[in-house]
Amino acid sequence: MTQEKETNPILRLLAKTTVGAAMGAAGAIAGSDIKTGVLVGVVSVAASDAKPIMEMSGAYREWQAAKLWDRIISTEDTHTEAVRAVIDDSMKGEVKREFAAVVLESVRRVEDVLDEDVIPSLGILIRDYLDPLRMPDTFCRSVAKMLVDCDAQGLADLRATVATARNAEGGFPAISLVSAVIPGSVNPNEDAVPAVGATHALMVSDGAKRLPVTVKSTGRSGRIQEVTIGTKAASASDVASVPYDRASQVVQRLGMVGIGAPHGVWGAEGVNVRREVMERLAVILGAETPTT
Repeated sequence: MTQEKETNPILRLLAKTTVGAAMGAAGAIAGSDIKTGVLVGVVSVAASDAKPIMEMSGAYREWQAAKLWDRIISTEDTHTEAVRAVIDDSMKGEVKREFAAVVLESVRRVEDVLDEDVIPSLGILIRDYLDPLRMPDTFCRSVAKMLVDCDAQGLADLRATVATARNAEGGFPAISLVSAVIPGSVNPNEDAVPAVGATHALMVSDGAKRLPVTVKSTGRSGRIQEVTIGTKAASASDVASVPYDRASQVVQRLGMVGIGAPHGVWGAEGVNVRREVMERLAVILGAETPTT
């Protein structure tokens, strides 16, 4: 087991990169503590009975990180050649600041992974910052947080939502409105007509195509007139078999990458997501096939 760790190029890569990026902090990591230290931080444990727990935790984090980077290296796609070249350069020579930052971000997120099913998607996200090589940005950090918060079911719900957001041409509208609707909720401003999607908990609509919401009002002259008080979706598609509690989680998670904070109205909560974000999420989540 020890020999395998010492010869594992992925673990050597993580150790080399993390120590190189940590600068002065690297001096605090010594000898055999490097392999666990770079993945869970340098921890001083005074009580000897706590050490086995920390060692077990460190070994698990190593395994998770190695699994993630094995996925990054072994996946065959248009990034493969460039990604392997970046990694080879880092193994042989000086580690670039951007590469160290990408590895550190990946290791940091691996510590928070709730379900191993998210590792492939996390790997796809990280690969995108290796080709071209660049610093992790707000999108990277936000999507990473969104992914590690998911279990297998949450990941499947996100994937289904993004796939459902595709239009008939297979693309995405300029803005997708994702809504979690309490079944049976009523819109008080639409003459007691059930809100769009009242029979379905998770809905996706074109956020740019809106219809006016009007109410009838009696003016001073006694004439009844219609007054526009807002807008509603022209049409919506439901994401099948998603109950409200899970639908609400989808909205909250997409809120990490959406426009503004998730908002609530008339027994529903929703979030707007731009086309370019949906396109990137489709690749990361593997939701590239339009639903029918």
